[in-house]
Amino acid sequence: DEASGGGKRLGDFSRAGLRARFCVLRALNEVARHALPLVDLSRYEDQLDTAHALASSKGRIAHTLKDELFRRSLDLTRDHSEIPEVECNRGTLPADKRRAEATVFSQLYRALGDLQRHSLRAVDKRGSGKQAWVMTFQGEGGSDYGGLFRDSVREVCGELQCSPSPLRLLVPCPNQRIGLGGNQDRWVPNPALKGKKHLGQLRFLGTLMGVSLRTGSSMELDLAAFVWKSLVGENCTMGDLEAVDHQFGQDVALLRKASTSPDQWRSLGRSWRVRGVSGRPACLRAGPGDAAAPVAYEDRHAYLSAYVAYRLGECQAQIAAIREGFCEVVPRLVLPLLTWRELESRVCGSAVIDAKVLRSITEHNLPGKDKHPVAVKFWNVVTAFSNDDRAALLAFAWGRRRLPPGNRGGMHLKIELLHGRGDEALPEAHTCFFAVDIPDYSSEAVLRQKLLYAIHNCRCIDNDFVARGASLQHGEEALLEEE
Repeated sequence: DEASGGGKRLGDFSRAGLRARFCVLRALNEVARHALPLVDLSRYEDQLDTAHALASSKGRIAHTLKDELFRRSLDLTRDHSEIPEVECNRGTLPADKRRAEATVFSQLYRALGDLQRHSLRAVDKRGSGKQAWVMTFQGEGGSDYGGLFRDSVREVCGELQCSPSPLRLLVPCPNQRIGLGGNQDRWVPNPALKGKKHLGQLRFLGTLMGVSLRTGSSMELDLAAFVWKSLVGENCTMGDLEAVDHQFGQDVALLRKASTSPDQWRSLGRSWRVRGVSGRPACLRAGPGDAAAPVAYEDRHAYLSAYVAYRLGECQAQIAAIREGFCEVVPRLVLPLLTWRELESRVCGSAVIDAKVLRSITEHNLPGKDKHPVAVKFWNVVTAFSNDDRAALLAFAWGRRRLPPGNRGGMHLKIELLHGRGDEALPEAHTCFFAVDIPDYSSEAVLRQKLLYAIHNCRCIDNDFVARGASLQHGEEALLEEE
């Protein structure tokens, strides 16, 4: 709705009206299919250019057409060199306790940051899915057939989105910080980071986002909508800011109401010093004068305009750095055709894991397939799981917590029977091959208990220490087997 101009719902139209609109949309897409290869999309900002007309209709262009264009663009710009090998030490500390230089992000930045950026356009398919580098974690066994690569991406997202973050590249949105309003899970670029070092790191973050799109590794990034909008060339609006900063919206409404009365305005006692998205103070006054001095009634309109303009452009330098890195891996010419939601979905996948969708991409390597008692108990348990539990199951089986949109890449979860094991054993996972081995437990309750323990307590990847035969009653930790 938002991308296409929104407004009316389908139920507001007659059947004849819907048929007519469908015919128009089909005709538009037929024209677009022939026109797109001939249009210079870099001119999308020119309102007199055909590129602008196509970009303005992005919400009405079919996903299949965009997918075809995107796939061709990625294939044509793919680098065919060998993917690099990277070794990192993630240690045992949680993400928010690590030193900045010891984070997996910083280690990847040091290892990959000096490479020619286009070299990260190279991908390899070794197990279940594509990867852009071969990962080794010091002190942990396992060969990387995709699982370790995905695990490194997941580690980076955890380091970027923890509070306090050792990297400080992203900060909690105001609604998250004060626990008020919607979108409290969203993060924004830190506007205080303007130096060459930090902008370089933000650029590398954009590179990783591009790698995620190329490989379908679904980064678990919860960025505010205005970040995604800026990446696809859409303008940030007041509504975008209010979505992650409820107090800002209320503040602007209060200022506008008070601007009609000198007494009301003076009673607010507003100064030229305001707070930005990260909570840090900023001065709106460019010329000489005391930033703490009250804003005169005669300056109210200039103050309001400056306040809103400052907030709308506050993170643009940081977003520009992210976009620069992103476009070194992904062709920038295809971005104007994507809505911000489509780009977010391509980079991050969906945070909501539907049990029906997960089941639809599952191969049951069991006698009787999904009718086998193990499969029946498994799906009864998984269907009753919370979304967080299903995300943990995905991470246990595959090394990431989200599915790529539309199951791009044709990934399939494989469920197999773990023979000769009883109720004391835990499930085993093979993240490189998106597979889970499950014993034939005596009851659904036992399967639920063992599966929950395994998916929430398994972190290290090591061939020498696996979940095989581990016992809950002895407090042994389930460890993930990577083959």
